[in-house]
Amino acid sequence: MKTKKYEDINFEPLRSQKQNIPIKAIVIGFATSIVITAIATIINPLFIALALLLYFLGFLILVAWIVWSVYLSQKKFNETLKNFAKINNFSYIMGKDQNDSKRGTIFSHGRHKTSWNIIAGDYNNLSFELYSYNYTTGSGESSKVNYVQIFEITLPRKLPHIVIDSLIESGTSQGSVLPIIFDSSQKIELEGDFYKYFALYAPDKYGVTALTLIAPDVMETLMQFAAKCDIEIIDNKLYFIWPETPRSYQQYKDIFNTVDKILDQIQKKLISGNIYTHSTQAKLYTTPYIKTSKLKIFGSMYEIMFFALCIVGGLSIKLFGLSRLGVLIIVVLCFIYVLFAIFSHARKKQLLKNFEQRRYQ
Repeated sequence: MKTKKYEDINFEPLRSQKQNIPIKAIVIGFATSIVITAIATIINPLFIALALLLYFLGFLILVAWIVWSVYLSQKKFNETLKNFAKINNFSYIMGKDQNDSKRGTIFSHGRHKTSWNIIAGDYNNLSFELYSYNYTTGSGESSKVNYVQIFEITLPRKLPHIVIDSLIESGTSQGSVLPIIFDSSQKIELEGDFYKYFALYAPDKYGVTALTLIAPDVMETLMQFAAKCDIEIIDNKLYFIWPETPRSYQQYKDIFNTVDKILDQIQKKLISGNIYTHSTQAKLYTTPYIKTSKLKIFGSMYEIMFFALCIVGGLSIKLFGLSRLGVLIIVVLCFIYVLFAIFSHARKKQLLKNFEQRRYQ
């Protein structure tokens, strides 16, 4: 059976997939309902009990609608991927627990590891798996579930352990997708301005090999097509790792296009025969860690303001009861919180945009 190339893949089944549920619209609508309910009670305090009851029922209906919409959306998405795989002669598995047989560093740390939406087959004469992957790091209050998208390629030969860590991706609100830090002594200096976009790591004595494989032409391709993608080569496995899971037609096209461009460059290096390898490959030294971004502070600020709102609102009810003044204070607090959430989200997006612009200067 003829192996698939990028131009042979039929992406049309993915066109029917819609984007995620508009969470922002739901939040704004929910906040608006709070304000309207509160204003109604201010106009006529006799309607307070009825307004609270209607608000509670509306809240339950909203939660039920969100849960049902998420379920239907995920079910349709699974069917869409299954149809996409079938048309392209790929296999599809909805999900499975991830064992420890995978060799990438992202699989060697964390717990509760799960892969889902697994598409597998042959691509550019090489076996591949494309899947979403989640794992848990930290413990207690610092526990965090991480979600990434991985494209795994089986190469025709073993190569030195090499990691290309995207500095742009590391600057997003999620931090780096790799749950480790590398020994600084294994960092390879890159030519030109490439060090602004990527950090290259390889074991001792494999620096020349890494630079031969990840030559300037490969770096140029990486900058153009995989600026936010981490790449790892270990033995005969090549991993492309993105910090978010795809949900649209264009995102899946971009993933396959990125892999096609980078794989074409790497295969040329493999064919040239100038890549030195050894039967017992050295591995990178890694330490469990999650690199975080200062942009994450916005998430904690949401939580702090929410708890502050609850405390002040509770004190207002304690002091003034459900009087007009007490309700008015709660309305003002809710309004301030909604404004803060909207402007903070916009500010975070602007910070990330500025960060990327500085990287490309």
